[in-house]
Amino acid sequence: MKMHDLQPKHKRKERKRIGRGTRKRGTYSGRGIKGQRARAGVSELAFFSGGGPTLAGKGDKIVHKLRGEGNNVPSRNMNKWRRAINIEDLDTHFNDGDEVSVNALYEKGLIPKTVYEVKILGRGSSQKRFRFQDVQVSKSVWNQYSVS
Repeated sequence: MKMHDLQPKHKRKERKRIGRGTRKRGTYSGRGIKGQRARAGVSELAFFSGGGPTLAGKGDKIVHKLRGEGNNVPSRNMNKWRRAINIEDLDTHFNDGDEVSVNALYEKGLIPKTVYEVKILGRGSSQKRFRFQDVQVSKSVWNQYSVS
């Protein structure tokens, strides 16, 4: 056996004969009817859209449509700067009587630096009591775990 005697197991795929006759790949040859893209030697720019305003030109109109309060906030994704922490997480990281604040939560590694609004929720349980400073607290947590 020699290299030129080797044959693939599967049959080689025949190329499509386009533009021969009036059947499936004939006549318009997959180019549609008329227009710039139907002609020979077509080469359009990447973002060309029929001679209208360019993408940069449309920018003003796109920005103008983004009205409303939702587009003036720092980020559309609220989770980037707002977090919820459960009381069970505080139990493992804080001691009895400790102050729970945004800075303290950051130092303990419970929230990233970008978060500046935190709410403490009541999932889990704890025997400790905490002093809450500059964080929102759910009613159940406030009644059970806050130091007056």
